Amino acid sequence: MQNTVYFGDRRIVLEEVKNKLDLELRMSRGYGVDHSSVFEIEKMQISVDDIRRTRSFCNKTSENLKLVFLSSFYWSDEVQNAMLKILEETPPNTYIYLFGYSEKSFLPTVLSRIQKVKNLNTNRYLQDAQEILSLYPNDRPDSKIVRKNLSLTVTDYSFKDDEEREKKDRESHILFLYALIDTLLKSSKLDVDFKQKLATITELADIEGGNPILFIDWLLLSSPKIA
Repeated sequence: MQNTVYFGDRRIVLEEVKNKLDLELRMSRGYGVDHSSVFEIEKMQISVDDIRRTRSFCNKTSENLKLVFLSSFYWSDEVQNAMLKILEETPPNTYIYLFGYSEKSFLPTVLSRIQKVKNLNTNRYLQDAQEILSLYPNDRPDSKIVRKNLSLTVTDYSFKDDEEREKKDRESHILFLYALIDTLLKSSKLDVDFKQKLATITELADIEGGNPILFIDWLLLSSPKIA
């Protein structure tokens, strides 16, 4: 397929993909990406207006290679439906790259029209999670200290006063929560009951507006020392 969606820590994966594409073009053509032929939007929640601008860029007549990078944490159904036409009728010299945390962020209609790439271990908090969980629960720092050390702002996620900031905070909390969960799932010390609790937490953490801080606190207090 011509277009691709990447799952993982958006900040890490986006840079990896851009650097890889630039290197490939240098090797095949002798020069890197022409930035006048690159369209990029990186924000917490891409809008329908952003998709209209994307379509305008894609449909411009040009013989040059055109690259589109769209990275967002919140992918609304309205935005995804607005993307369908350009995903179905992408000009032959244009490549679209989408970035989100997981497949659950996207509609089946979008996923059926695009190549999917999962990027495991692309979580900026993975090493922190491993270090913390290598300690016995009683030896771990207080959850407030952990969040402070990782610059995770404590918020009630009301999404009213400063919605953009709160959404960025929530993305960071969810990334750290998944770093904890992923690290625990690789451990050989988990019993069936605890694995089931992790599965439940994973499902609940995906609910928009939910508060992952509660799950983080519980895991830091209750999860066993990893092997």
